[in-house]
Amino acid sequence: MNWLFKSNLLFLPLLLCFFIANAQSDPLYSQYMFNIQAFNPAYTGSWNNAGFTVISRQQWSDFENNPESNSITFQYPTANKKTGVGFSILNDNIGELNRNYYYLDYSYGIRIKNNTILRMGLKGGMQNYRNNMAGFKLIDPNDPAFLNHQNELWMPNFGIGTFIYNNIFFSGFSINNILENNYTPNFNKFIIIGGIVLHLAEGIDFKPTFNIIYNENSPVIADINVSFLFANRVWIGAMYRTTDDLNVGINANLILGDNLRVAYAYDMMHNTGLNAFSTGTHEIMLSYEFSLSKTKFTSPRYF
Repeated sequence: MNWLFKSNLLFLPLLLCFFIANAQSDPLYSQYMFNIQAFNPAYTGSWNNAGFTVISRQQWSDFENNPESNSITFQYPTANKKTGVGFSILNDNIGELNRNYYYLDYSYGIRIKNNTILRMGLKGGMQNYRNNMAGFKLIDPNDPAFLNHQNELWMPNFGIGTFIYNNIFFSGFSINNILENNYTPNFNKFIIIGGIVLHLAEGIDFKPTFNIIYNENSPVIADINVSFLFANRVWIGAMYRTTDDLNVGINANLILGDNLRVAYAYDMMHNTGLNAFSTGTHEIMLSYEFSLSKTKFTSPRYF
């Protein structure tokens, strides 16, 4: 594993810079291992062909005005496979607050050894914040928190990331929304992701993954997922998230042909105050990879 140690040294200075950057909170997805571009621009161009991923997440689905997150990402690897371009559009609704993110994504890859590639990425674009102030029923109409409040703002922002991977292994580090603004509180934040695929038997693969989110003013959140791939077509997995309440989930992913995959995840949070009102969180994913190149599909894409 000397090659892995040496490759880590290549982007260690960049990681240290990330630790001192400021960022804002982003939508959280249970199927993060198939939606990496949404929070790490270095993932852009890692596919063999152009393609897109769409995810819709309904949290606490039985509540009125429940939190909802949606994202669509598109990536296109250039002919030499060194660079990748694409875009990310994210939407996050929490009650009367609506947040939209519109980013262009770019990455550049360096072949480290054999099939192992290190990519460095940049995303930049605009954020749109909207508050439906008329939707709030105020006890005190003169509440200073709601006076002189702007209903809509457009602000620029950008993010950076690194992503190292081969056929069976991946690891990444990223940080988004680095520019500060006065609309919402800012705090230091970074995201680490990783996973590996182990071949257990003929037609059975095992993939453990993790996603760690650090916020300066919040507890560390860690997602741990274990999935099994059967006959190169069906993923079945389970998730555990470290929060104050017990948060577990299940997920399934079906590969149709060589290009299309559909997936579903269900999160269950054990909280005595919420269980009586909500059945949980539902997340649906659709991903499609266009066959624009002559590259043959010899194995399913693991991430």
